Amino acid sequence: YDVESYNVDWFEGNVAMLGDGTLIVPNDNFLIYALDRDTGEKKREFLGNELMWSLPAVNPRTGRMFAGSQFLLWKNVFAYDTCTGETLWTNGGWGSNAASPLLTASAGNGALVLGGFDGYVRAFSQSSGAQLWKRGLRDHLYASPAQLSDGTLIQPSTDGTIYALDPETGSVKWAHDTLGPIRSSPAVDARDRIYV
Repeated sequence: YDVESYNVDWFEGNVAMLGDGTLIVPNDNFLIYALDRDTGEKKREFLGNELMWSLPAVNPRTGRMFAGSQFLLWKNVFAYDTCTGETLWTNGGWGSNAASPLLTASAGNGALVLGGFDGYVRAFSQSSGAQLWKRGLRDHLYASPAQLSDGTLIQPSTDGTIYALDPETGSVKWAHDTLGPIRSSPAVDARDRIYV
């Protein structure tokens, strides 16, 4: 790919799986690998532009995969075609992305929501990559967002606050301060209880 990487090439992110069992594994060498689950053979590579810590989110209905990179400026959110490996669009912001994206719907016109190190949560169109909204919070975002049953987005921050955001506008519905930085992604149970 003619990429000069001076970073290590290890696997820092988590592992995802496509519907056919293919493993999706991000790496610090700018690539996300698609591996055969049974043999470990490489099936495909998806090229980013920096360290790929963000575990990709996959929309099984559209066959699109979405991930963020550690690149600092503008082009650090990617959409890929899982069948061809083609990059469909890129967009982003000023801060790098360690968190994993959340897909608000499996419909092709759903949103992708991702928080970055610049302290902003952004929503992008899954189909076009256009930014739908952004919401500035008080510190960088390491945790991935989650969603309640009514659609409310839950975004913990390293400022110690758990934010509940409106999925259509990004406006803050409520906030709860835990008095300590939060870097873990939230889990939400069937009763909409939030755990961090």
